Amino acid sequence: MSSETRHVRIKPSNKRESHSAYGVTIKKGDGWVRVPIGIAARLAQEPMSEQIPGGSAKVFDVCTEAEARAIDKTERKVTAPAGTVAKPRLVGPSGSAEAESDEPDLDDLDEEEVLAPRAAPQATKRGGKRRG
Repeated sequence: MSSETRHVRIKPSNKRESHSAYGVTIKKGDGWVRVPIGIAARLAQEPMSEQIPGGSAKVFDVCTEAEARAIDKTERKVTAPAGTVAKPRLVGPSGSAEAESDEPDLDDLDEEEVLAPRAAPQATKRGGKRRG
C-alpha cells in the first residue's frame, strides 16, 4: 500500500462550504488537507454539477505539497495593504490608490478632536428678484 498523498482543497471560487465524495468530507474552512493519492485522483475529477459531468468546473484543487505552497504564496501576496478607518487609502482620479494620506492620522489626535462635531456647511440663499 502506497503512503503517497496529495493536497486537496475546495476551490476558492466554489461557493460550497463542504463537499463529500469517495468517503471523505472536505470543508472549505479547513484549507488544504492531505488525502491518499488514489482518492485525490478521483477528487480531481469531481464535477461541481452532476447534471453536466463533462462540462462542469471541478470542485477541488488537487496538487503536490510544493504546488500547494506555491499557490498559497501567490494568493497571499499583497501589493498594497487595505485601508482602515484610521488610515483609509485615497483613490486618485486614475483609480489608483495612494499609500499616504494628507488627512491626519486619527491615532495621533486627542479624543476631543476625534469626537468634536464639525460645523455644518452654511446654506446660501439665491439672490435676485422674482419675475412674475
